[in-house]
Amino acid sequence: IKTIRFIFIKFLLVASNLATFYISFAEDRAIRPHTSSIKKVALVIGNANYGWLDPLKNPANDAKVMKRSLEEIGFEVKMRLDGTREEIVRDLKRFGDSIDSKNTVGLFYYAGHGVQIENQNYLVPIDATLEANGLPNFELVSLSLLMRELKQVENFANVIILDACRTNPLNQNSGQTSQGLAEMNYPKNNDLLIAYATS
Repeated sequence: IKTIRFIFIKFLLVASNLATFYISFAEDRAIRPHTSSIKKVALVIGNANYGWLDPLKNPANDAKVMKRSLEEIGFEVKMRLDGTREEIVRDLKRFGDSIDSKNTVGLFYYAGHGVQIENQNYLVPIDATLEANGLPNFELVSLSLLMRELKQVENFANVIILDACRTNPLNQNSGQTSQGLAEMNYPKNNDLLIAYATS
């Protein structure tokens, strides 16, 4: 399992075919699949319009650029703009189902607000409230849901790109929140590349 933190994520995706990452993973394990048979599936989410905050300027455009860029290199892309909690949870489940094949590469991209609460990472859906810190499992979307989906599949490789704002927009009074995202526990059954933006 390999973890990479870098700044110019979008530039890297546009400039490079992600298959080179997958091939390097396979070579490390002395596995050399036929790359032409690899299916590539992506879930792209951009949350910008939260209602109780000023709209974020970049997530929607970033998600659209990411979708276009991934389609240009052969990905099947499902895009969600301004997703509610129910929509994002459903999308994660469907994403997991769609990549459950040995010849499939999965990529998850998220742009929007993300928070860390008691060492757990959460995506902030647009229908969360300012008091969501107190009820994160009811109002937010835990990244553990995504990791659980990845743990259950046996596919070729996976990529997670988290382009989340570092400032927590939720109520700070609980004292439970931290700036930035916490280190994630990785599934051990497949190769995983994680990229963190620094915005």
